[in-house]
Amino acid sequence: MGHARLLGLVTLVGFLASSMGCGPSEDAWAQRSAKLSCKLAKRCSTSQFYFNYDNVEECVDDALEQNEDLQDFYNDECAFNKKEARECYAAMKNGCKKIGKDYEQLYDACSRVWNCGPYVFDTASGEGILVDDTGA
Repeated sequence: MGHARLLGLVTLVGFLASSMGCGPSEDAWAQRSAKLSCKLAKRCSTSQFYFNYDNVEECVDDALEQNEDLQDFYNDECAFNKKEARECYAAMKNGCKKIGKDYEQLYDACSRVWNCGPYVFDTASGEGILVDDTGA
């Protein structure tokens, strides 16, 4: 993965998480996904990970800070979807080669965790965007 993909992956899934045991939980999603995405970045882009962070905890703190406003948007405007969260979690647990090969599918799976009605998630900017569904 390139440097932009590493940062994009940490940013995108920094707000997505999964609780252990009972499956994905909305309350635990931000913290757990940040940790999972940082472990993924460390595993699959080790040199770039250590260029940016000293350890997983520093990466998690950075991801949570970067996505604080986005998480507020999700909490206010969107509904959490456990089924999609499980798919995202499973996609992030794949091996590095499969993740690299199916990178866009990982983004797709994780972007559906929050159902935001007329909003879509822009993976480039990391923001929710209101979609004009009137066709105008």
